[in-house]
Amino acid sequence: MININQLIKKIMFNKSKIIKNAFYLVASTFIIISCNDKLKSDTDEKIETQEIQKKVVLADEVPNAETYLNKGISKQNLNDYQGAIVEYTKAIKLNANYAKAYNNRGVLKFYFLKDKLGACEDARKAEILGFDASNLIKVSCD
Repeated sequence: MININQLIKKIMFNKSKIIKNAFYLVASTFIIISCNDKLKSDTDEKIETQEIQKKVVLADEVPNAETYLNKGISKQNLNDYQGAIVEYTKAIKLNANYAKAYNNRGVLKFYFLKDKLGACEDARKAEILGFDASNLIKVSCD
């Protein structure tokens, strides 16, 4: 467990990375929320929201597993399932124990690519790593 003094030192040392990632997370969260609201309204707002989200996805980020996971979520929200899988795979390459990335990739493989075997493998890996992927295992590993 990290204490507050260690956290402050880490923040001061890595403040530019943290600021970039914090901005990305806040912007991405705002865009996802606004996308969900705006996509229900007219087409012009949908296109404008998607353009804003694309700019956030393409922004120059510090490469880390969480950044790639968030990029995957953004691409998934734009119905770019192949692109989302690529981002989840990048997250896994940087952190082979990233259960959420395995789960998210498995869900896309199952529901959108119809790749039951790949989905089953990802779901089992996520489960081993402590993520509750039991529903995905039920539907993909029969």
